[in-house]
Amino acid sequence: MNPKISVIVPVYNVEKYLCRCIDSILAQTFTDFELLLIDDGSKDSSGEICEEYAGKDARIRVFHRQNGGVSTARNLGIDKAKGEWIYFVDSDDVVLPSALGTFCSLINSHCEFVMAGFYSSDENNIVREQPRMVRQCELSVLEVLKEMYTPTDFCYQGYLWCKFFQRKIILQNHLRFDESISFNEDRLFIVEYLCCCKTLVSYSTKTIYNYIQRSNSAMSTLQKGYNKKFATDFDAYVLMHKRIKEYTKDKEIINLAINGICDSYKTNHKMMLKFNQYDRDIHRHMFKCLLREGALPQYVKSILRPFFGYIGLLLFPKILIKLSNK
Repeated sequence: MNPKISVIVPVYNVEKYLCRCIDSILAQTFTDFELLLIDDGSKDSSGEICEEYAGKDARIRVFHRQNGGVSTARNLGIDKAKGEWIYFVDSDDVVLPSALGTFCSLINSHCEFVMAGFYSSDENNIVREQPRMVRQCELSVLEVLKEMYTPTDFCYQGYLWCKFFQRKIILQNHLRFDESISFNEDRLFIVEYLCCCKTLVSYSTKTIYNYIQRSNSAMSTLQKGYNKKFATDFDAYVLMHKRIKEYTKDKEIINLAINGICDSYKTNHKMMLKFNQYDRDIHRHMFKCLLREGALPQYVKSILRPFFGYIGLLLFPKILIKLSNK
């Protein structure tokens, strides 16, 4: 019989952290799962570590492939998975012992998607973020789409590892990670999945995962210079907007999707200017997308609003201060 859950872990040059991650998965109180370790062409001993664990536990299957990136590794995991549900884990993080049990407790007869809580810490185990409040409820798909842009309990909801996906939904809708996207590919996948769901979403802020923020992570490197691959963050927002427009006519959600495009446009340009790495081709590509997606008017508004705010503060400071106090 196939397992209830397929846990998919992309692995690439993480020999320092991999054992702790695998041990945390094997320590789950819920045991009806398989663990798929996808070695994405690691150059260190990560591949050998995967094989050692597979030799000790029959639930573990290991797949080795040439390096193609995390999306390629996750897609291979989807292709090989046998479980009813799919859970993605990052190989340098820690899953709490009750994680899979918590997910399963949130599943009901009509559930197609589950979201749970997490906390983030640095490499010294100092907690940086945790749930603002403990709650459990059911949300509509539109409410969860809104969470992707304006989360209520966490600062960011685009992470995969606090989500539970039904494999049937993924296969029936031919969903895969976009391998051309290097940043925000996870949130893009979640949005595309949500737009295929027809039922309420089970939601809880109960903590099931420890996300460890490292100084050498992909996002951390953006503090040191502009990575041209970050332009795909903009592309991800454009694709999310397209999919959301196909799914709903809800103006609030569509406007949030357009805001996402505008914010990524501004973030990319700020980074180009900050590190003196302006790229005309990237700018031209983004500007054409702003026009094509109808996002330019909203972008202009977002620029003018603070500008006129500063002018007002310069000319009418007392009035503005009184208004803001009220």
